[in-house]
Amino acid sequence: MRHWFSRSGHGKHPAGWLLAVLLNVGGSAFVPIGVVGITKGGWALGVGVAMLVVAVVMLVRGLALNAGISQRAQEQIRQPLHPSPPKHPKGPESQDWLRREPTQAEGYLWEALGLIGLAALIWILLVPAQVPVNFRSAYDGLDPVHSDCSHSARTLPGTTETLRGTTGADIGYVHLRTSRYCGTVWAQVFLRDDALRHLAGRSLSILVVRPADGTEAPYALPLTSRDVPRGNGLMPGYGNQLGGGSCVYAQVSLLPGNGKPAGPTTDTPCRLGT
Repeated sequence: MRHWFSRSGHGKHPAGWLLAVLLNVGGSAFVPIGVVGITKGGWALGVGVAMLVVAVVMLVRGLALNAGISQRAQEQIRQPLHPSPPKHPKGPESQDWLRREPTQAEGYLWEALGLIGLAALIWILLVPAQVPVNFRSAYDGLDPVHSDCSHSARTLPGTTETLRGTTGADIGYVHLRTSRYCGTVWAQVFLRDDALRHLAGRSLSILVVRPADGTEAPYALPLTSRDVPRGNGLMPGYGNQLGGGSCVYAQVSLLPGNGKPAGPTTDTPCRLGT
């Protein structure tokens, strides 16, 4: 295509450098995304190649027309003052659109269509495709202990939050746990024994949420007097689990009971399972 650029102004034609920029940007984006297209069905790569070919053909057509027009204009300048009679005599046949010489406007139109096609292709390739991702897990909503996920569990750092009672007093804390084996996340709570003595007969709502797909795993942890440990300690408890392919967080609050209202809700940070 170098001769079209040189004929249309010695490399200074605006379509020349625009085409170079578009092909450079499009080439760097097309190959890796095209490879992804092959793995996701192959049709994306085929459509991209077809669009690229059509756009290049239109652009080349416009450049060729304008190059030919420029060459004929230069030849007319070099012709003598008394030009030879036209090759086609005036008549009905000379009005046939197939026989007429293309105009420069048509050349620019072809170039514009080609550039628009290339720009559209590059925009499509550069915009990330919204591919739906399935974050569901076979362990969603299950008990992490009964599903043998707690054996490989660890606490996710930076997820510890204080739990508050109905009056706003500190009654314990909550943090997130994750299982390497199951790839899940759940909430574990620890209630202060002095607070638990006053909370017997009530329940603690432990809601685990995966925002990516809106999945929730609720659990109501009953608080009974027999759960009160001897001495000064903390009573552990936990909720159900969700797959941690996307971030998961927990909302914990005291449910209303014994004539008392619900307590404030404590939210943990949203974290991925590992």
